[in-house]
Amino acid sequence: MGSPDRSSSADPACPPAARRRPVIEVDFCTGCGLCVKACTRGCLGLVWSFATLLRPKPCDGEGACAAVCPEGLIRMAGAPVSLQPGETAP
Repeated sequence: MGSPDRSSSADPACPPAARRRPVIEVDFCTGCGLCVKACTRGCLGLVWSFATLLRPKPCDGEGACAAVCPEGLIRMAGAPVSLQPGETAP
């Protein structure tokens, strides 16, 4: 009896046709911009001094933005993926 296989990155809470995206509590965002700098895909930006998901499609769900938020206001959650005709879910 070994330990369970944790090599799969699939999140059981996220159905196959969903991807993790940052959910930002903008009501409490201080606008420090650390999450924007941490996002390697350029998905986040500051709008009216609040962190905002501007480009959700390139988001890979890695969560670097959530990890650097000093206020802990960003969480990664499953979101529906808009599939184009002929595409398959990740």
